[in-house]
Amino acid sequence: MAASGGAVERMTRYGKAMTGFEYSTDGMLATLRTDTDNPFGGEHVRLWIDDRCVTRELDRTSAAVVLSDTSPGREATDPVWDDGRAFFEVSDRGSVHLYRAGPEEGPGCVVGGHRVVTGFSVAGGRLAFVSTSFEDPISLRVAGLDGSGERVVFEPNSWMKEISLGRVRPFNFQHGGREIDGWALLPPGAAEDARVPTLLYIHGGPHAAYGWSFPFVFQILAGAGNAVVFCNPPGSQSYAEEFAKSLTGAWGEMDFPYFMALVDRAVEDGFADSERLGVGGASYGGFSTLWVITHTDRFKAAVSARPVSSMHGFYGSADVGWNFGAASMGAEPWEDPELYERLSPVTYLDRVTTPLRLIAGTGDMRTPAEQAEQVFVRLRKMGKEVDLVVLHGEPHAVVVQGKPWHRVRHMRAVLEWFGQHLRVREPAAV
Repeated sequence: MAASGGAVERMTRYGKAMTGFEYSTDGMLATLRTDTDNPFGGEHVRLWIDDRCVTRELDRTSAAVVLSDTSPGREATDPVWDDGRAFFEVSDRGSVHLYRAGPEEGPGCVVGGHRVVTGFSVAGGRLAFVSTSFEDPISLRVAGLDGSGERVVFEPNSWMKEISLGRVRPFNFQHGGREIDGWALLPPGAAEDARVPTLLYIHGGPHAAYGWSFPFVFQILAGAGNAVVFCNPPGSQSYAEEFAKSLTGAWGEMDFPYFMALVDRAVEDGFADSERLGVGGASYGGFSTLWVITHTDRFKAAVSARPVSSMHGFYGSADVGWNFGAASMGAEPWEDPELYERLSPVTYLDRVTTPLRLIAGTGDMRTPAEQAEQVFVRLRKMGKEVDLVVLHGEPHAVVVQGKPWHRVRHMRAVLEWFGQHLRVREPAAV
């Protein structure tokens, strides 16, 4: 529409989901879009310049999907034009990088490395970006348009270098013919031959990813004497599209064996105490936690935060359930009700022997509190060990966007439950 008003002109003609766009000064249109109009099954977001997809062969999503404890979640960032090129984000094996591409130039990485870019700007022939890594909670950096001359402009957490932190190390493993990216975090000062309580943590999404960002929550858990292991099983983004889409209609069934393989690896590696194992996660990680404790009794404690527990209930009550649920299951609930029942952890609650703490927020519209309440009420009536922590008014992303005192309460609830059942200490700083 003209700035002065008047008729509306349609600019695009494709039936796809668009997550971002930007015009260049000479009228070229860069768009971020998927190949479908329902992009919730793990499909890649791809960069198009006018009518040409420039990232088709890249086989990575052009969206920031790697989780970060030190930055709030965000939607896809619009591409930015400068010097006749479009700059955009690409998630790759647990990292988020900056790329650029032009109308006659394929995609090239300009800011790479084992880190997660959480925001960027381009102006005056320079890049400015915020990033995080295992050693860097968050910092502001600048570089040339080709990534050269990178330097730190602002590092607000230099004091972190003066305290003892657990060291995160790659912990990759093979399962099902796939190489899976995993990581292990041991408690600060842990003896080489010590067996320690070990927590399996499972990411949300399900098409998000763990990776090379600063693991604030995991460092607190490690400071309490726990080891933490985490990985990117099938369904995770930042890998090939086939890998991310393989979870469709197979929640729990596809990825559960990978979680068990990761824990087996931790026990075999010599640091995980097989008698003091815990499992936790939020959102899809909360779903997976429930799936784990309804399909094995090897864990001595579990914390399921903001979970999906009933696929039928989630479909009708979540803000994205009506769309996301069908894309994730590969069918509408009336088309395959048995699938929705089979992939719902509430179906198997009679099997639970693991002490369980549930955490929910009354302001959560993504996985409404009723999903946790379904589990709590049923397990309590069955006489199982279960409790429910409710954070009033808090949204789905409470751990990064909630009120400070609720973020502290959330962390304490996790520490207390694992401490009670795995006999580890609570760090004085929390």
